[in-house]
Amino acid sequence: MILYSNGKTVIPGRRLEDMSANELRVKLYNADIKYPVNASKQDLIRLIRENIK
Repeated sequence: MILYSNGKTVIPGRRLEDMSANELRVKLYNADIKYPVNASKQDLIRLIRENIK
């Protein structure tokens, strides 16, 4: 579930930085966002922030 607050996207739950890389990959997969297989955790966080608005 994605919520919106003051025109910004809010992902309920923990902060992205507190999630494991596998949890971040699942979020990207569920949002149908492609990511490199060798992406670092910081790369995954950046992709989420850039693509989920």
